[in-house]
Amino acid sequence: MSAIDFIKMMDSNPNIDYSELYKEYFKQFSKRERIDAFIYSMTLYKVTKGLFISNPELWIDFTKQDWQEVLIKNTNRPAIPDNPDGRIIDLYEYDDLIILNKFLKINPFSIILENKDKISRNNLLNCLKYGYFMSTFFYQSDEFLVEDFEDFSNISYVEVQEYSKNLITEGCEKRLNTPEELYSWLEEKIKAI
Repeated sequence: MSAIDFIKMMDSNPNIDYSELYKEYFKQFSKRERIDAFIYSMTLYKVTKGLFISNPELWIDFTKQDWQEVLIKNTNRPAIPDNPDGRIIDLYEYDDLIILNKFLKINPFSIILENKDKISRNNLLNCLKYGYFMSTFFYQSDEFLVEDFEDFSNISYVEVQEYSKNLITEGCEKRLNTPEELYSWLEEKIKAI
């Protein structure tokens, strides 16, 4: 069974807890297969964040370049209107942005802007507008993050922080400190596009 087929199986049987049964399942796949599976997961409703937390072996060796690929190849993003309503809260196609910012404390928008020549202008603007309108969803207290990883993962939050430091060493920018700072920063970036 391929990594994507496994994710399809998880999605079609949401009442089964696969976390213990397949704790290290993704270790058997090449990085190429895992990147493709991660990108594929963002086509499924509410799968990516749970998969990220419960299966760190899927992504733990992703480099900055791998995350760039995830962000660039995720072209399944719906349009964000200039005056959105509450329906954009549940747009799982933007989970890669939230994962990088909330859990890994990396600024995903700086990665996207670095690669703006590889992303359509509409996709770029939609990513920036989603972060702008949903900036409060891009942050969570460390206490809750520690609980998420302790309760649902086979990796500690300390290990996640160490991984994040490695991404920063590779050239990823650290996220902005608060939702308000992200909001203001994105406002300026949107005006410049």
